[in-house]
Amino acid sequence: MYLEARTAAEKTSTRSICYFCRALRRKEHRRLAAALPLVLSRYPNLTVNIAGDGDPSYVKALQSLAHHLCDRWASNWLGYIQGEKKREVLEAAAAFVLPSYSENFALRSAEALAVGLPCLVSREVAISDEIEKAGAGIVTGTTPKEIAAGLSGFWLMKADWMRCRQRRALLAC
Repeated sequence: MYLEARTAAEKTSTRSICYFCRALRRKEHRRLAAALPLVLSRYPNLTVNIAGDGDPSYVKALQSLAHHLCDRWASNWLGYIQGEKKREVLEAAAAFVLPSYSENFALRSAEALAVGLPCLVSREVAISDEIEKAGAGIVTGTTPKEIAAGLSGFWLMKADWMRCRQRRALLAC
């Protein structure tokens, strides 16, 4: 397997999140990177799996920014992934994040919900209302402070993890 799938208890203790998005300047990836240092003091074992491709110079700039902002967190830059590899990355994570300024379709969020992952999405993501109504994740604003508060919220709800898992998967159907 690409990344070993873990139980819900293991996922919450390792604090692994995944973020799939094309590396385009208009996607504003820097907001998520700026939120991570705010979370690290409370959750130092955070691991972020980042998938997507784009202009190699922009990807390199994002990697440098991530290292500069928070060299204590582990980041796995996976590039473009699809099929079984994508499913394995999703299944290995504890949560999926998409704090975007604008997402009309949000297919990656639906894919994450289909494997039972809770999603942190911004209000501007097209399916944010459905995620909120179903209790399938956390809907947040787009500032680093709001994103960090949402990320922290994932581990505060760890007692409800398995009970909520079924609702998240049902929403994706």
